[in-house]
Amino acid sequence: MFWKILYWLNFLPKLMEEAGEIPLEPDHDDRSSGRFDKWKSALYPGGISPRRKSRMLRLIFLGIVILLIYFLFFYDRAIHLSGLNLCSSNGECNGKLKLDESYEIKDKYHEHSKAEKIMTNSNDDVFRVYARTTNNQLVSFNVTRSRNGGESGKDTHHYTLNCKNGGTCKISINCGENGKSCGCCCGQKDGCTCTGKCCSGENGCCSDGKKCCCCCFAQLVEAAILNADAPDRMTAGRVFFSLLPTILYLLVFMFLARGAAKGQLGLYGGKGGIFGIGKSISKTNKAKVTFKDVAGIKEEKEELEEIVDFLKRPKKYASMGARIPKGVILYGPPGTGKTLLAKAVSGESNVPFLEASGASFDDMFVGVGAKRVRELFDKAKKLSPCIIFIDEIDALAGKRGGKFNIQGNEQTINQLLSEMDGFNTQAGIIIIGATNRLESIDEAVLRPGRFDRHIQINLPDIAERREILKLHAKNKNLSNKIDLEEVARKTPGFSGAQLENVLNEAALLAVRGNKKFISTTEIDESIDRVMAGPAKKGRKILLAEKKQIAFHEAGHAIAGLYTDDGEIVEKITIIPRGKAAGYVLSVPKIQERSISTKKQLLSTIITLLSGRASEELFFGLDNISTGASNDLYKATQIARNIVLKFGMSNSAGMTQFIPSEEPENPYKNNYSETYARIIDDEVNKILYFQYLKAKKLIEDNKSELLLIVETLLLLETIDRNQIEFIHKYRRIPKEAEAEKERRRSQSNFSVNSFSSN
Repeated sequence: MFWKILYWLNFLPKLMEEAGEIPLEPDHDDRSSGRFDKWKSALYPGGISPRRKSRMLRLIFLGIVILLIYFLFFYDRAIHLSGLNLCSSNGECNGKLKLDESYEIKDKYHEHSKAEKIMTNSNDDVFRVYARTTNNQLVSFNVTRSRNGGESGKDTHHYTLNCKNGGTCKISINCGENGKSCGCCCGQKDGCTCTGKCCSGENGCCSDGKKCCCCCFAQLVEAAILNADAPDRMTAGRVFFSLLPTILYLLVFMFLARGAAKGQLGLYGGKGGIFGIGKSISKTNKAKVTFKDVAGIKEEKEELEEIVDFLKRPKKYASMGARIPKGVILYGPPGTGKTLLAKAVSGESNVPFLEASGASFDDMFVGVGAKRVRELFDKAKKLSPCIIFIDEIDALAGKRGGKFNIQGNEQTINQLLSEMDGFNTQAGIIIIGATNRLESIDEAVLRPGRFDRHIQINLPDIAERREILKLHAKNKNLSNKIDLEEVARKTPGFSGAQLENVLNEAALLAVRGNKKFISTTEIDESIDRVMAGPAKKGRKILLAEKKQIAFHEAGHAIAGLYTDDGEIVEKITIIPRGKAAGYVLSVPKIQERSISTKKQLLSTIITLLSGRASEELFFGLDNISTGASNDLYKATQIARNIVLKFGMSNSAGMTQFIPSEEPENPYKNNYSETYARIIDDEVNKILYFQYLKAKKLIEDNKSELLLIVETLLLLETIDRNQIEFIHKYRRIPKEAEAEKERRRSQSNFSVNSFSSN
């Protein structure tokens, strides 16, 4: 009836439709709609907000649930009597049966009584008897019926019940000749006396007149037990709890279907949906970054200025019939400023910037990625002109048809291609993608007409590093003694992000030391932190182990000083950092080479192997350490590239066995077993001969190496000036002399005991 009233008032359908829950039927009654509008205008003059409508709908649903629970569990609930007081002082009913002083049973109790069997065993049955009082109150009590036989030829039932004043009352019903005429005959049992002569009157026992309470109660129990419920009888409560799992399942299904109706994607949810699958994966904002905030990469910025000019003045290009690129791919090593450059394009153009990650498109369900691509482009069309930036686009548009490719990924790529073909550049939507692995992106994505322009963002050279450092040093309190040109020279191969981190770490170190300015000490320490991690000065190292580390690092320094194409040693330290027990910081003599010669590559191998060579010469072959593991890995990789990729081997020839444009497949070789043996022999030959050169280099400059080792053991860290002093004057620097003088009392401090074996 409640739902009929709501539907007649046209309240519920209208409310659900306006709240976005269900669509309103197109053929609804106009007169009913008019009544609803008048009623709504009178009740809410300002109109009902969507939030209020949704709240009202939830309140209606909550009210229905509360009513359902009430009618199932609380409506007409019986009052349970733990004890009874059947008999009055004279043992007569006076026409009425009272269970105690408060509850008087209706005359026709056989019509208003029922029983529920709650327990059964071999001899007894326990019933819960329900009866209605004269004021229509439902009461209940428990009674036990024993099924042991009575006198011969007679049916005897024994009833046991709890008395109100404590104890139990026992009643025996012995239906003999006198009892059959009225259907009830009671014997004398434990304080309840009733004889057959009391069973008289019209229509049997307990009619008008004085009747026996025991007889009336027995007749009540017998009438109730005639329609007793079995223990497994299905009541309303039992039906509800048996259907509860199904109801919960249906509620969950309706919740998912509701999200599907909004999101139009099966069970994957609409706005938010299950697991948040249907939610938007793009962030929309207007970037505040401009080209002034991007240092270095001058040529790359010039390539993108056309995009900015088109977004500002599209008619200029349309009048010339020029087609601006639909998409731009920015590729290069991590941290080189690809994302920052894309934001600068948006900031210069003053258009919305939609940012998304390539990894956020695909999910655990097939089809989610394609849906998110559609949503992203629909959103971009509404915000046109705008820029769509997809970071790590290789996760979204990887090559199709691979062995481990997933069907859902191909659907996502196909949807991306379809969307890019579905709009023209006049719409003012530019797609910028960023990736570290251009070779892993599908060729169909990179072709002209989709991503027309490919811009490589390389690691900055020394001039660009200086500009980046100047940009990030604007808000830093740098000491006047800091030369950013020198810092740029010490950081070859650093990306823009690493350079920013160097200055930030230096600022943090200055704050930690309660300094007002950032000095060269903090800059040098921050460079070491970025390269190798923080120093572990608290780690206790045995003197013998420290000496071996010093000889190892000094061997690298000697190789850098004496090889023709070696590197300039900037710093040597034997303080552990990260996984390294010590390390040498060196920079190329000629920075930012575009190409490397075979001689330069072999010189690098000599430098890498010189640490192991120094250990072998001074400690013996049996005492070489694991400190050269990373050096051996790097040297092996260079030797393999010489043979497999660069075609610089005489034995293997100029055949390239490793593709330059694609990643190497570790499960498949591009050469035969015969060539595999040739390649292994050639790699071992390169490493062997360069190791011999490294050993000879150490032997020829043993005295200088010992001076470097002694200085390292005294100071633990030495810089380029101290190394050049040792190289030039063949003696330890003055800082080491002062420390040696301070330790003069320590007689065991000496390196003279080490000599070539």
